Amino acid sequence: VSLTRLDGELGKLAARVAPKTTISLADVVEMVGLSSQEQAWEIQSVVLSGKPGTVLSKIGELIDISRQPRELLVWSVVDLSRRLAAASAMHANGSTAGNIRKELKLFGSGADRVIAIAKRGTPDEFANLFTDAVAMDAKMRSGKLDPRRGVELLALQVCRAVA
Repeated sequence: VSLTRLDGELGKLAARVAPKTTISLADVVEMVGLSSQEQAWEIQSVVLSGKPGTVLSKIGELIDISRQPRELLVWSVVDLSRRLAAASAMHANGSTAGNIRKELKLFGSGADRVIAIAKRGTPDEFANLFTDAVAMDAKMRSGKLDPRRGVELLALQVCRAVA
Protein backbone atom coordinates (compact mmCIF):
# COMPACT_ATOMS: atom_id res chain seq x y z
CA VAL A 1 0.00 0.00 0.00
CA SER A 2 1.34 3.37 -0.97
CA LEU A 3 1.84 5.92 1.78
CA THR A 4 0.74 8.62 -0.65
CA ARG A 5 -2.58 6.81 -1.18
CA LEU A 6 -3.00 6.32 2.56
CA ASP A 7 -2.30 10.01 3.14
CA GLY A 8 -4.92 10.90 0.54
CA GLU A 9 -7.54 8.65 2.16
CA LEU A 10 -6.82 10.09 5.60
CA GLY A 11 -7.18 13.57 4.12
CA LYS A 12 -10.63 12.66 2.75
CA LEU A 13 -11.64 11.30 6.14
CA ALA A 14 -10.41 14.44 7.92
CA ALA A 15 -12.32 16.63 5.45
CA ARG A 16 -15.46 14.58 6.01
CA VAL A 17 -15.46 15.04 9.79
CA ALA A 18 -14.35 18.70 9.78
CA PRO A 19 -14.73 20.88 11.79
CA LYS A 20 -14.57 18.06 14.38
CA THR A 21 -11.09 16.93 15.34
CA THR A 22 -12.09 13.43 16.40
CA ILE A 23 -12.72 10.55 13.98
CA SER A 24 -15.14 7.89 15.21
CA LEU A 25 -15.59 4.31 14.07
CA ALA A 26 -18.93 5.36 12.57
CA ASP A 27 -17.11 7.95 10.44
CA VAL A 28 -14.71 5.32 9.12
CA VAL A 29 -17.49 2.78 8.42
CA GLU A 30 -19.48 5.45 6.58
CA MET A 31 -16.48 6.26 4.39
CA VAL A 32 -15.32 2.72 3.62
CA GLY A 33 -18.30 0.53 4.46
CA LEU A 34 -18.15 -2.92 5.95
CA SER A 35 -16.07 -5.69 4.44
CA SER A 36 -17.81 -8.65 2.87
CA GLN A 37 -17.12 -10.81 5.91
CA GLU A 38 -18.32 -8.13 8.33
CA GLN A 39 -21.57 -7.83 6.37
CA ALA A 40 -22.17 -11.57 6.68
CA TRP A 41 -21.62 -11.38 10.45
CA GLU A 42 -24.30 -8.68 10.64
CA ILE A 43 -26.89 -11.44 10.39
CA GLN A 44 -26.03 -12.60 13.92
CA SER A 45 -27.05 -9.35 15.58
CA VAL A 46 -30.24 -9.26 13.52
CA VAL A 47 -31.12 -12.85 14.44
CA LEU A 48 -30.45 -12.02 18.10
CA SER A 49 -33.06 -9.25 17.85
CA GLY A 50 -35.76 -11.91 17.75
CA LYS A 51 -37.64 -10.04 15.01
CA PRO A 52 -38.50 -12.38 12.11
CA GLY A 53 -39.44 -9.61 9.67
CA THR A 54 -36.16 -7.83 10.25
CA VAL A 55 -34.27 -11.11 9.81
CA LEU A 56 -35.89 -11.82 6.44
CA SER A 57 -35.28 -8.24 5.26
CA LYS A 58 -31.60 -8.44 6.25
CA ILE A 59 -31.15 -11.79 4.49
CA GLY A 60 -32.68 -10.32 1.34
CA GLU A 61 -30.41 -7.29 1.58
CA LEU A 62 -27.28 -9.37 2.16
CA ILE A 63 -28.00 -11.86 -0.64
CA ASP A 64 -29.68 -9.66 -3.27
CA ILE A 65 -27.95 -6.32 -2.79
CA SER A 66 -24.61 -7.07 -1.14
CA ARG A 67 -24.23 -10.38 -3.01
CA GLN A 68 -23.13 -12.25 0.10
CA PRO A 69 -22.57 -15.97 -0.42
CA ARG A 70 -25.36 -17.97 1.19
CA GLU A 71 -22.75 -20.35 2.60
CA LEU A 72 -21.19 -17.54 4.63
CA LEU A 73 -24.59 -16.53 6.03
CA VAL A 74 -25.40 -20.14 6.91
CA TRP A 75 -22.03 -20.54 8.61
CA SER A 76 -22.65 -17.37 10.60
CA VAL A 77 -26.07 -18.54 11.85
CA VAL A 78 -24.81 -22.06 12.63
CA ASP A 79 -21.92 -20.47 14.55
CA LEU A 80 -24.40 -18.35 16.51
CA SER A 81 -26.39 -21.47 17.46
CA ARG A 82 -23.13 -23.17 18.53
CA ARG A 83 -22.19 -20.22 20.73
CA LEU A 84 -25.64 -20.13 22.31
CA ALA A 85 -25.42 -23.86 23.10
CA ALA A 86 -21.92 -23.53 24.55
CA ALA A 87 -22.80 -20.42 26.57
CA SER A 88 -25.90 -22.11 28.01
CA ALA A 89 -23.92 -25.21 29.01
CA MET A 90 -21.13 -23.09 30.52
CA HIS A 91 -23.64 -21.00 32.48
CA ALA A 92 -25.34 -24.16 33.78
CA ASN A 93 -21.94 -25.42 34.91
CA GLY A 94 -21.30 -22.25 36.91
CA SER A 95 -19.10 -20.23 34.54
CA THR A 96 -19.17 -16.49 34.98
CA ALA A 97 -20.16 -14.14 32.16
CA GLY A 98 -16.52 -13.08 31.89
CA ASN A 99 -15.35 -16.66 31.47
CA ILE A 100 -18.04 -17.32 28.87
CA ARG A 101 -17.00 -14.21 26.93
CA LYS A 102 -13.35 -15.21 27.00
CA GLU A 103 -13.81 -18.89 26.17
CA LEU A 104 -16.27 -18.27 23.32
CA LYS A 105 -14.52 -15.11 22.08
CA LEU A 106 -17.66 -13.00 22.47
CA PHE A 107 -17.23 -9.24 22.10
CA GLY A 108 -19.30 -6.08 22.33
CA SER A 109 -23.00 -5.74 22.96
CA GLY A 110 -23.70 -8.94 21.02
CA ALA A 111 -21.83 -10.83 23.74
CA ASP A 112 -24.20 -9.50 26.40
CA ARG A 113 -27.18 -10.56 24.31
CA VAL A 114 -25.81 -14.07 23.68
CA ILE A 115 -25.13 -14.58 27.39
CA ALA A 116 -28.53 -13.22 28.45
CA ILE A 117 -30.34 -15.49 25.98
CA ALA A 118 -28.21 -18.49 26.96
CA LYS A 119 -29.21 -17.98 30.61
CA ARG A 120 -32.93 -18.01 29.72
CA GLY A 121 -32.95 -21.44 28.09
CA THR A 122 -31.66 -24.84 29.03
CA PRO A 123 -28.47 -26.37 27.65
CA ASP A 124 -30.57 -29.13 26.04
CA GLU A 125 -32.75 -26.61 24.20
CA PHE A 126 -29.74 -24.84 22.75
CA ALA A 127 -27.90 -28.10 22.00
CA ASN A 128 -30.96 -29.23 20.02
CA LEU A 129 -31.02 -25.90 18.21
CA PHE A 130 -27.36 -26.35 17.23
CA THR A 131 -27.98 -29.95 16.12
CA ASP A 132 -30.91 -28.82 13.97
CA ALA A 133 -28.80 -26.02 12.47
CA VAL A 134 -26.03 -28.45 11.50
CA ALA A 135 -28.60 -30.84 9.99
CA MET A 136 -30.17 -28.04 7.96
CA ASP A 137 -26.73 -26.99 6.73
CA ALA A 138 -26.10 -30.60 5.62
CA LYS A 139 -29.41 -30.62 3.70
CA MET A 140 -28.41 -27.44 1.87
CA ARG A 141 -24.96 -28.83 1.03
CA SER A 142 -26.44 -32.06 -0.29
CA GLY A 143 -28.99 -30.27 -2.47
CA LYS A 144 -32.00 -31.48 -0.49
CA LEU A 145 -32.92 -27.92 0.48
CA ASP A 146 -32.78 -24.77 -1.63
CA PRO A 147 -29.92 -22.64 -0.22
CA ARG A 148 -31.92 -19.39 -0.15
CA ARG A 149 -34.86 -21.04 1.54
CA GLY A 150 -32.50 -22.87 3.89
CA VAL A 151 -30.79 -19.67 5.03
CA GLU A 152 -34.17 -18.12 5.74
CA LEU A 153 -35.51 -21.18 7.60
CA LEU A 154 -32.34 -21.56 9.64
CA ALA A 155 -32.20 -17.90 10.62
CA LEU A 156 -35.90 -17.87 11.53
CA GLN A 157 -35.52 -21.02 13.63
CA VAL A 158 -32.72 -19.44 15.66
CA CYS A 159 -34.62 -16.14 15.78
CA ARG A 160 -37.69 -17.86 17.28
CA ALA A 161 -35.51 -19.62 19.85
CA VAL A 162 -34.02 -16.33 21.08
CA ALA A 163 -37.24 -14.28 21.04
